[in-house]
Amino acid sequence: MHSGSRPRASVKIALDLLNGLTTCIVSKMGTEYYGNEVSYRTIFGTAEMDGVEAPKYIRHEFTDELVGHGFTRSWSDITTSMHLYTTPHSAAWTIYTQDQTLGMQWSAPCIYVKLRDGVFIFNLMEEACDGIETCIAINEKTMRVCGFEYEGGSRGVELTVVGAIARHIGCYDVKHFFGPKTKVKGA
Repeated sequence: MHSGSRPRASVKIALDLLNGLTTCIVSKMGTEYYGNEVSYRTIFGTAEMDGVEAPKYIRHEFTDELVGHGFTRSWSDITTSMHLYTTPHSAAWTIYTQDQTLGMQWSAPCIYVKLRDGVFIFNLMEEACDGIETCIAINEKTMRVCGFEYEGGSRGVELTVVGAIARHIGCYDVKHFFGPKTKVKGA
């Protein structure tokens, strides 16, 4: 979080030293609609430093590879959730209740960024309610996620570290509903 920033701001950086790439999510508190709602933008760049050869034209990029997949996540001994990556620009989630039945379901706009094979950034913004932004790195090999929640509320603006153990619960093919691919491999 940037101290002294007005409006309050937070920057999350994924630094890929193997490939010389970086992705930055710049978030700020407040939109024209809600004072406690977060807005953000994504910046793709390179890591320029001794020992790292930054590529000239390659960057991390938005992806739809996770669309259609579902995961359960255990965030703590008392909080488990199910996440469905429903479209290239939104996701849905449900928090399990105390007796392990599914509770209310929410959905919100999001982005998916591919950092490398099996590693992604997932950034979700709960619009017009809590105003919480959740920005996590997903590692499909270890089935772990870690990241941050950024929110404003009655206690002020907070940046919280989050992490969970995940389990893949399946996939459904919905990508064909979202139009032709703009990028064709091997073309």
